Amino acid sequence: MKNGVLYGIGVGPGDPELMTLKSVRIIEESDILFLPAKSREECMAYRIAAQAIGHLAEKEYLCHEFPMVSDKELVDQAHDEIAKLLAEELDQGKAVAFLTIGDPSIYSTYSYIQERLAADGYEVKTVSGVPSFCAVAARLGIPLGLGAEEIHILSGYHEGHMLSKQKGLENDVFHQEDKGTRIYMKSGRQLETLLHHLQDEMRCREIQVYVIANCGLENETMMIIGPDSEIDVSDYRYMTTVIVTDKRM
Repeated sequence: MKNGVLYGIGVGPGDPELMTLKSVRIIEESDILFLPAKSREECMAYRIAAQAIGHLAEKEYLCHEFPMVSDKELVDQAHDEIAKLLAEELDQGKAVAFLTIGDPSIYSTYSYIQERLAADGYEVKTVSGVPSFCAVAARLGIPLGLGAEEIHILSGYHEGHMLSKQKGLENDVFHQEDKGTRIYMKSGRQLETLLHHLQDEMRCREIQVYVIANCGLENETMMIIGPDSEIDVSDYRYMTTVIVTDKRM
């Protein structure tokens, strides 16, 4: 085992008051921050943490962007470069805090680096953060699950992509078997397609559809979708969560 430790730290969905005491303590105790962005100013996770930790700007940091492209070779190359960059710091015995929004175990770029460094014998520890969908449920004042209800976490990008290739109810695109709550993350450019298909689903079964972007931030935006609602996703980009529930009443 090498000397340094990499901490993958979830800073929560946006509200700095949702950062855990443990995440604040480890960030303060770490020797260096790693920020998954082009610059410190462009890193959402850093901006969240800086509101909770007043002297964070004084801490040493490294930045490296994660490419958001479908070219697996290019993505793997970037992951290898980042793992090598962090290994150089860990070899010096440093504690490195890798900041990520939400929770590090849910669709996080950190997971790719965690896997590489752990395989190379480095000590890697993950610090949980509040997931966006939990903050969204709290903001809406709704339960995600009651009794025996199931909770499904899905990639909105994959769902929207698949739905755009299918037509009609005969293809069972509406997951009739998925009772309970569906949480769509990472919808991106497929968000509008996903929402239109959810509107189609509403005409066949009773569901409620909530859409929130930037939950807990100053530019938070919310929609409650009906079967005939106008769909405008111009204000809904990367940090958007869609929650679908069966109507309980």
